[in-house]
Formats: sequence, structure tokens, C-alpha cells
Amino acid sequence: MKKLATLLVVVLIYTNSLSQNKETLQNWQESVEKEFKEVDRTATMSNLRSGSAIYNRVRFNLLSDTYFVPAFGKPFDKLSASKIKSIGKKIRGYKQKKKYGNTGPKNPWAQRLDWYLWGVFDQNKPYNDAVKEVVFLRKQREDYTTTINNLKSGKVNFNAIALEKKQYARKYGKLTSKEIETLSILLNSQEKITGTKSLLAQVQVVNGLQNNFQSLARVHTLQQQNRAFYQTADINTQRAYDNAIETKINQILTHTTTQEIKNISAMSISDLNRFRTNFNKKYNSYISKRPVRNANSKIKEVKTQKIANQFSKIQTEIKASTSLTDLSRIQDKYTTHVANNTNITSLYNVIAKQKVKIKTDEKLKLEQQRANQETALGEDMVFNSDGLYFAEFYDYIFRGHFENIEIKPDDTVLYSIFNQYLRAYGSQCASYLPQNKVKIMEQECAEERVTTYYDGTPEDRTCIRYRWVPSGLYAKPDLYSTKMELENYQKSVALQKGIAFYTNENAMGNSVDALHKAKGLKADMLKIIPQNSCSSTSIKQFEENFKRFALGKPAIRLQGISKYAKMKISGGPSGPQNFNKLIDDLVTNQSKTWGFNRYKKGSISNVTTGYKDQQGRPKRLQANYSYTGFGGVSKGTVSITFKNGLPECIYFSDFPTNCKKSNSSIVASYAQGDYRK
Repeated sequence: MKKLATLLVVVLIYTNSLSQNKETLQNWQESVEKEFKEVDRTATMSNLRSGSAIYNRVRFNLLSDTYFVPAFGKPFDKLSASKIKSIGKKIRGYKQKKKYGNTGPKNPWAQRLDWYLWGVFDQNKPYNDAVKEVVFLRKQREDYTTTINNLKSGKVNFNAIALEKKQYARKYGKLTSKEIETLSILLNSQEKITGTKSLLAQVQVVNGLQNNFQSLARVHTLQQQNRAFYQTADINTQRAYDNAIETKINQILTHTTTQEIKNISAMSISDLNRFRTNFNKKYNSYISKRPVRNANSKIKEVKTQKIANQFSKIQTEIKASTSLTDLSRIQDKYTTHVANNTNITSLYNVIAKQKVKIKTDEKLKLEQQRANQETALGEDMVFNSDGLYFAEFYDYIFRGHFENIEIKPDDTVLYSIFNQYLRAYGSQCASYLPQNKVKIMEQECAEERVTTYYDGTPEDRTCIRYRWVPSGLYAKPDLYSTKMELENYQKSVALQKGIAFYTNENAMGNSVDALHKAKGLKADMLKIIPQNSCSSTSIKQFEENFKRFALGKPAIRLQGISKYAKMKISGGPSGPQNFNKLIDDLVTNQSKTWGFNRYKKGSISNVTTGYKDQQGRPKRLQANYSYTGFGGVSKGTVSITFKNGLPECIYFSDFPTNCKKSNSSIVASYAQGDYRK
């Protein structure tokens, strides 16, 4: 009987031990699995792929101190080999037990646990790999705990929190999903707290700014610098900050604009116009603010009063004007940016009458000029293109010597020259246009996309739709029709030309050269008509041939040879030449098209001659020159190549492979011996 009782006690203890071991293993496994929402705890293999990132995180977190020690009393890497094998044996034992009549595993949890930890308990490499991961996780959790405690202490600044937010997911990527989520929530919370505190501090900085114009730039800088604080701060602090910014801007504008306009009553009307232009340029970013609007109202009020005080004098000035240009200048001076009243209305009426008178006088003058010129129509024609950027091209067009022209009909520069000539003639020779003249149309933006800063200030404007509107200028119908045909043709080849332009290895240099040509063309259009007269037969010959060249038709040829063609045939002069002066003149001419730098005339030095041709003429010259730019006075290098003894290409050191054509008028002078020593 005594032996039976002892046996029952042993069986009971063993049964309880097994029950405890099972519960321990289940709790251990569950404590980790519940931290990962990716785990399916109803599946035998969790629906995870073996070796995946989530699988490995579950595997090694099971063995980490946080979860392993509560279950087994010691860290995994501190257990004896026998204890390790014992745990593995128990897991496999529960995995293999089945219910009576059931073909599946009795304990699916054990199936998953064994799958997570395969090889760890009975194979050297998996065991050693697991130990390394356990040690790594131990250190990572120590760092994690330190980070959590530091954040909770409130001693971590905004920038440090922002940095931690960028790297925490990677830094603690092997911890459980719940731990990472906890840290994420804490980081967001502390970022909001520190962002709010930082933005509140910036409110005081804004309030402390002085009420001077320089502080406006400081306000803008603070808005940029505080953007991160603003985005994380609470809504009430954002409103307080916005209010502080708006209040300070208005305080500054009120103070500075009041000071700016205090002496405007003593200004002349011309000075007042200049003042208003400069004032609005200066305050352009704040033009809609009340203090600026009030200042403009005051300027308008003062100017309106001055117009009233000088009304009789202004009327006399209008009636004394003799050209539409002068009349337009007078109108802009006295009738813009003023309040509408009877005085202004009267001035408009006087201006309108004077405009009719001037036009009538110009027509009478034109008729007299035409009558005087009729006797000279049979005389030899002369077209003056000297000193112009495209002088050689203009001369060949005038003479009808198309074979000498290097510009092709599909070159964009041809369209630019044709278009700008029409506009120049329409502007400078309006009274010489025929009665059936046509409007020159131009594009203007019909709709633009405006992006703004968070405070509504415009940041960028992009036109998304254009429309055609009259430019205010007119042209001869046949020339304008040619211009439109040329425009349509160039549109058809624009893509091909654009690809060739931008894929060229010297695309940057070509872009700069295009700007230089545009500037040179602009200067040409101010001179070409005054040098040849609006109604001269030479101009008519030039226009007719220009039209024919653009349309690919035969030219009306003049006899004789162009001096530019002649010099290319005869070539450059031999013997000693003043190359310093030649280079100086060429660079001076070329520098007229520069955007920012300014050439110092007479600064050519260290002139060297490269190879020479058989006649002793240079093939290349090189020299140093000085120019002024944003950085003060600087040095540059220029090289000039020669063809048949004549300057051909100018190369500057900033774009050493970009050929800038030598001015043909200077080259012609050189060919004629004007630079001989």
C-alpha cells in the first residue's frame, strides 16, 4: 500500500512538470509572436517564409534576453549544452504528440516553435549564429532603452529627434514591431513638443526685430529656417507664429514706408515718377500689404495735385511736341498713376488732338520727301551695313548674292533677323507703311500657374497657355506673309534642330553665343534703318531680296562685288600689323554682346603669334585681356584664328571651343590695310 502511494506521488509530480513545461513554452512563444502582426498564429508555419526578415526577427527575438530569460531563467548564450538540448527535445516532443485518431499535429504551436528554431538546439552553426544575434540584440536593446529614456526626459533637441526619425527604423530594425512602433509614437510626440517650444521661442525673435527695411529680409529668412518647427508645432502655436510674422511685417512696412514718402511733396513730377518706380520695385514682394498700398495712394494724391498746379504748363508742353515719341513720353509722364479727374480728362483730350496734328504733319513731310526723291530713283543704290553685327549678311541680301550667305533658311537666326527687322521698320518707319498694312501679332500669357509659399506669397509663376495679341506695330503685308511662312517652316524642323543643338558637345557655348547674337541683332535694328532711310530704294531692294531669300526664290542681283566677298578672295594683308589694336577692336566689338562682364578697352597684352602661312600671315593669335565682373577686375585669354590671312573665329577662355565670328566690318578694314604698322 505504501509503495502504491509513492508511485502515485511520482506520477503526479511528473504530470505537473510536463504541464508546467508546456505552459512555459507556449507563453514564451506567444510573448514574441504577438509582437508581430505579420504572424498568423493559426498556421503551423505562421505564413512566413523561412529566412525572411520577419522570420529571422521572430527567431532571434525568441532567443533574446527579453523573452528567453523569463522562460528559462538565464540568457540563451549562458545555458549549458545539456540544457540547450533538453529544451529542443521538449519542443520536438510536443510537436510529435497527436490526438487519438487525428492525423495532424496535436500542438500546432509546437510545430511553429520548432520551425522557428530549427537547428539552434542540435547544430553547431545555427547555434553559433543564434548566439551572435542574441549578443547583438542585447546591445541593441540597451541602446533602445537609452534612447527611450532620453526622449522621455525631454532633453533631446529638435534636430536630434529629426535625425533619429530618419534612422530609427533601420537602426532598431531587428527588434519587435511593437518596440519600433512604440519608439515611433514617442518620437512623433517629442517632435511635436520640441517643435512647439522652438516655434514659440522664434515668436519672441520675430517680435524683437527692429522696424527697418533690412528686417524684412530677416523675417523671410526666419520663415525659411523655421519651416520644420512650424510643420510639427501644434495649431495654436502655428497661429501665434503666423500672427507674429504678419504683425511684424506690417509694423516694419508702416514705419519704413512712412519714412520713405515723407519728402515726396518737394519732388518734381519726374522725380516723383522715378521715386514711385523704385519704391514699388523695392517693395514688390509686399505690394498688396496695406502700408504699401497706403503709400502708393499718397504718391498718387501728391502727383495728382502737382498736375493740377502745373496744368497750363503741361498743356503748353503737349502742344509743343513734334513727334509721336515725344508725345508718348509726355503722356506717360503726366497721365499715369494719377487719380481720374477733370484735369486728367482734359490732358487726354489735348494729347489726342496733338497726336492727330503730328500724324498730319508727318504725312505732309513724307509726301514732300517722296517728291524730292523721285528724281534720284535711277541713281546707283548704296546700302550701308558698316559696323553692324550681321553686316556681311545684310550686304549679301541687298546685292542678291545669296551664294555667299552662310545662314540657311532653317537657321533660327534667320527668322529672328526677319522678325526683328519687321518690328524695327514698323516702329521707326510707321508713317511709310502702306494703307493695307497688317498688324504684327505677338504672344502673351493668357493663363499662368502660380505656386506659393505656405503664407500665400508667390514663389514661382509658369505660363501654361498663351494667346496672340496685337503688338501695336504694323508691317507691309507681303513681308509679314513671308515672316509667317518662315515661322511655320521653322516650326516644322524645330524638334530636329533642337535635338541637334542640345546634343552638340558645345551646347553650352552655343547657348551663350545665341544670347550674344540676340544682343547684336537688337543693336543692329537700332542702326540699320537710320543708316539707310525708311523710303530709300536701297531699303526696298533689301526687303525684296530678303523676302526672296526666306522663300527660296531667285534674287534680284546687283552688279559689282561686295567688299566682304572681295576681301575673302584677296585675303589678308602681309607685312607688320598692329595686332594689339586689331585684337582690341575685335574684342571691344564682341564685348558689346556680353551679358554681365565688361571688357576693359586697351587691356590687350602678351600677344603671341602661332603658326604662319606661306605669306607670313598668322594662322592664330593669342593674347590676355582684362574685364570687370561680379568679382572685380579679372584676366581672360582670347584666341583668334585666321583663314586666308583674315580673322575668322574668336575663342574666349570660358568657352574655348565656341567660335564667335569676327566682325566683318573690322575684318574688311584689316583687309584694306588699316592696321598696317
